[in-house]
Amino acid sequence: MFHQPCYVSYHPSVTLTHGVAVPVPTYAKDNFALTSEALRAAWQPGCKLLVLNCRAIPRRHLQPRADRGHRKICGGKDLLVLSDEIYSELTFEGEHVSIAGLPGMKERVISCTDFPRRSP
Repeated sequence: MFHQPCYVSYHPSVTLTHGVAVPVPTYAKDNFALTSEALRAAWQPGCKLLVLNCRAIPRRHLQPRADRGHRKICGGKDLLVLSDEIYSELTFEGEHVSIAGLPGMKERVISCTDFPRRSP
C-alpha cells in the first residue's frame, strides 16, 4: 500500500518484487495527507506493507505529526511500514516525527534516510 500522489518509483518497485500495488488516494481537501480513513478503506486482505513518505509532492510538507490512527490500523492489520524519510532533515518549521517513534511502532517500521539520526 502507498499513498497517491507519491514518489514515481513506488508502484513499479512493488511490481518488480511481484507484489500487488494498492494505491491509497489522497485529496486536496486534506492537503494531500494520508488519512486514516483512506488507509482503512484501501486495505485489502493480504496487504503486508505500507510505504509512507514523510514529505510528498504536491504537498511538500510533513505528514501530520503523530497519526495515531495509522498506528492503530498498522497494528490491527499487522502491516509493516517502510517509512521514506529521505527529506526529514529538510524541516524548516516544526519538527519531523517518525512513525517509528509512536508507541508500539518501532518493531514494525523500516526507516529509509540519507541523514544520520541525532541522539534524543
